[in-house]
Amino acid sequence: VDPKDVEISPDGKNIKVKVPKYPGDLEKETDTDRKTVVVVLVNPDGGSASIEDGFTYIIPISHPKIDKLILNKGSAAGGENVIIEGSGFRFFEPYEDLNNNVEWDEGEPFENLNGNVDKNGKPIWDDLRHWLSSELKAKYDELAKDYNNKIVPILPKIYFGGEEVAIRGFTASTIEIETPKGAKGPAEVYLVNNDYGTSNKVTFTYEASNPRINTITPGIGRKQGNEKVEIMGENLKESKVKVIETINKTKEQTLQLVQFGDLKDVNISNRDIPMDAPQNSGRIRDNQTTVKVGDLTVKYDATQDKRKLNFTIEEGTGDKKAIYNFEYADYDDTEIFLPVSLLKKGNGDISTQDGDESSNGEGAGGNYYDGYEYVKINLEVITGANRTNRLRVDRGFSPKATLIRAGQIVLNTPSYYTVGSVPVTLVNPDGGEAITNFEYKNPDSDPRITNITRDGQQPQLGDDGKIKILTVNAKGGSEIVIEGNDFRDVQRIQIGNVLNIESKDITEEPNRLIFKMPTVADSALTFMHRVVVTNYDGGTASSDEASPPIYIQFTKGESNPQIEEITPPRGPDTGGNTVVIKGGDFREAMEGYEGGKLRVYFDGNQVPDSDVTFIDYKTISVIAPPGKAGPVDVKVENPDGEMSNTVQYTYASNPRITSVVDPLDSAEKAVISAISIEGGQEIKLKGTGFMANARVYFAPKVTPVTGSEGSPGRIIYIEGNPYILEEGTEGTEYNFIDDETVTIKTPTLKAGSSGVIIVNPDDGASPIYTNLIYGLPEIAAPSNVVAELVYDRFIKVHWGAVSGATEYEIFVVTDDTKTELIGSTRLTSFAYSDLQPRTRYKFVVKAVGGYGSSEASWGSNIVRTGSVVGPPDEDGGLAENTSMTKTGNVANIVIGTKDRGITPVIVDLTEGSLAGSTEVVISMPANTIMKSGNRNVQVMGKDFSLNFKPSAFNVAVVRENSNKTDTGVRFIIAPDKGNTQIVSGNGLSTIYNLDATVYVGKENTVMDYLAGPLNLILDYDLQKANLRKLNYAGFSYFSPETNSWQSVGSLINTAINSVSGTINRLGRYAVVGSRR
Repeated sequence: VDPKDVEISPDGKNIKVKVPKYPGDLEKETDTDRKTVVVVLVNPDGGSASIEDGFTYIIPISHPKIDKLILNKGSAAGGENVIIEGSGFRFFEPYEDLNNNVEWDEGEPFENLNGNVDKNGKPIWDDLRHWLSSELKAKYDELAKDYNNKIVPILPKIYFGGEEVAIRGFTASTIEIETPKGAKGPAEVYLVNNDYGTSNKVTFTYEASNPRINTITPGIGRKQGNEKVEIMGENLKESKVKVIETINKTKEQTLQLVQFGDLKDVNISNRDIPMDAPQNSGRIRDNQTTVKVGDLTVKYDATQDKRKLNFTIEEGTGDKKAIYNFEYADYDDTEIFLPVSLLKKGNGDISTQDGDESSNGEGAGGNYYDGYEYVKINLEVITGANRTNRLRVDRGFSPKATLIRAGQIVLNTPSYYTVGSVPVTLVNPDGGEAITNFEYKNPDSDPRITNITRDGQQPQLGDDGKIKILTVNAKGGSEIVIEGNDFRDVQRIQIGNVLNIESKDITEEPNRLIFKMPTVADSALTFMHRVVVTNYDGGTASSDEASPPIYIQFTKGESNPQIEEITPPRGPDTGGNTVVIKGGDFREAMEGYEGGKLRVYFDGNQVPDSDVTFIDYKTISVIAPPGKAGPVDVKVENPDGEMSNTVQYTYASNPRITSVVDPLDSAEKAVISAISIEGGQEIKLKGTGFMANARVYFAPKVTPVTGSEGSPGRIIYIEGNPYILEEGTEGTEYNFIDDETVTIKTPTLKAGSSGVIIVNPDDGASPIYTNLIYGLPEIAAPSNVVAELVYDRFIKVHWGAVSGATEYEIFVVTDDTKTELIGSTRLTSFAYSDLQPRTRYKFVVKAVGGYGSSEASWGSNIVRTGSVVGPPDEDGGLAENTSMTKTGNVANIVIGTKDRGITPVIVDLTEGSLAGSTEVVISMPANTIMKSGNRNVQVMGKDFSLNFKPSAFNVAVVRENSNKTDTGVRFIIAPDKGNTQIVSGNGLSTIYNLDATVYVGKENTVMDYLAGPLNLILDYDLQKANLRKLNYAGFSYFSPETNSWQSVGSLINTAINSVSGTINRLGRYAVVGSRR
């Protein structure tokens, strides 16, 4: 035997040879049709063995002949259907024709190839030529029920390139087979009948499959693997591979072989390790070898009757070290694939594990290794030495790679040991390869797609109810919205292998990605396409992983809607006006598209069906929906999904002035209806829809625009309708505060002029506000008039300042009946002491300017006196004892002059009679502040606590006037309602304003610094701090000198989410967060 035709198994127990032709002439050498010869084996060292009756040569009766192959060339990947035409094919069992009548007769000896017997155990001669008679056809059909055992043993054997292939069908002169995989070039094809008659040899030419990868989507993924990736290419062929299921069982799996990783990397393969290397070359010595590839160790043992493979993975170190094992006990030295998820902590015995689950590489969790990859194991002969074998280990194969259709593979990425760019190799059955690249990352993000819409339309369930399909017109222009979570600085959106939408074309909103669909080629219409989102850190989301999976299907309709014009071309951003769309080929309904309807879109949003009226094929009437000021696209969709071109419609802003108020009035209640002809007066406009850089015109005159008129003045749009601004004097020093508030200085105008209008930069204008007249200078009425009873002795009345006021007149209303002037002042407060017991008092104030008085203010709150009022009586006055009362949301506390105990004064705003109070007014007579040993005062609010001694207010002015009975301090604790001036989002608590005033008779002095400390505790929002990643909560004071918040030190108690500080100055305090 030629040495090249000898193949010895790695364990040295089996030899496969190609039998040489008999060297003599059997017909002359024997009287029978066969001859048995001795078989001798000689080892290189001279050792030998023989079998006397080793092999029998037979003279066959049949002489099969192959005339031709129908399809004589094809892919080396195999899978081609080939028909062999010829003659002499044997489809019956060999028999001895004793009477030479060329047919089997009862009693003639035959070889029972399929073991078929009758009910008595007598052998049955079988003839498979079912085309000869109905009787044979019936017998064949019966045998075919057990095809492999009753039919196959009788059929000829077909050899294709030295490999036996199965017969798929046959007739008297034809045999149909499927080509196996092969190597590029010619392959011999021949046939051997069941009597060993051998045909001539014909040639089939294998052509390299030459696979090609065009795209891989996405080209990036997490190193943990098991993410869907799509490969588009050409000449892609699946392989049939053996996959380990249990300790002694494999299954055949159809799989497109795709490997991630470089074979030069010793963490992926031992291919390039030299054969003389001391470790991991895989060279088999004494029927054993060990190979370590990365963290995987594979041991091959052929020393016993059954060859074994043992697999071990070690990960971690020290106490966290874990060892996973698995043993396959029935290896036959052929190519086999291992799912790494079969490895288990301990002995690796998974003989009872579910085969389907383990074979797909997903394991059963728990103690099983959580990697996701197939490892290919095979023995290969070392070049130039047919007796030397090595164990080859290749990692990185995808456990799930399916050829969806010609040129498209969907696979799950295998896990990988590190990050970075790696080659991806696609391998066809013939060894043809195509290579691309893939980048592994370890992203922090884990994005998910939950929904995709087109112009507000939802995807629809497919016919099978298992997927959702979003139809999108191939013309493009549709607004696509991808909904999901954990989108972070998205780098691109990929739609199959059709489109890449880059970040510059994507609008990213919280949990939403928006883009305009470009035009796609007709080739994209054939298939459905998944959508893949890739974050900046490599985190990816795929729409086919949604539940249910979502796909985009591009469509091309049978109509051609076109828009020529839209009238009017602009309207108010509030919508509600009627526009008419003119064009052509508008369809209300279409045959074959009964589920569709006519739709109109403004800025990508569908107009409600009830607001769309189909007039005729060239006219549609639409009630415009609300929109954002500025130009938007308008388009029409016919029932077949065909989209029109887009035209622009402009939403004009629609501002509106609702009132004009005094800018000094923080409550914005001091309405101004008349302004001075002298101009220069600052007023505040309140309303809606104001913009920065708008213009304000006083005494405006506007006229509607008609088709016949030109444009002599500025064209503005009031409620969407065009007007000419013919007259109007522009105000100065426009200050935009927000879209509801602006301030402006008035120009000089004639008496009797009236009205004001605001015009935004987009020419959207308000209706003229008419409740504003120019005249002699008038002054606004005071606002925020407040009355407060002090020590049961007098009522303090205070109000907001008015621009241009020289003094104020104060009026008292007694028991809601009698009104009288009680005095005037240049200040913004007044003390009224002419009190009567059990009387109700209310106050109104007028401002006095250069041209007279203002209208009366709104009335103050009502103050009711008790049974005794006025100066102290002989028993010590009304403020002898501490009292606590509540008026509205204000808690009024008076510390009595006889209060000399040591028990603290507890002011609890959370329960009892003071519950619900948000503001505290604490009144303290001077002698209470001055006396030694005074008790603590503790104020407890819903989110603050304040502790102090009255002596903290013993400042110089108190000490100097302590002998006067009308001296005291009024201390107010209240939430601050002004501009916080805290960086947006960094305020963690309520801002509290601590304010104190010293009263000496009718005079008062605002207190700034204290004579002693106050201890203030503020609760803060820990959840907000964590959400905004603010790791420092500072007890902060607003400094009027620097106009900024300053940390003044703090003691943080995270257990109760509070911050405390000791303060010696009054003002605004809050907890302000920051990152340090």
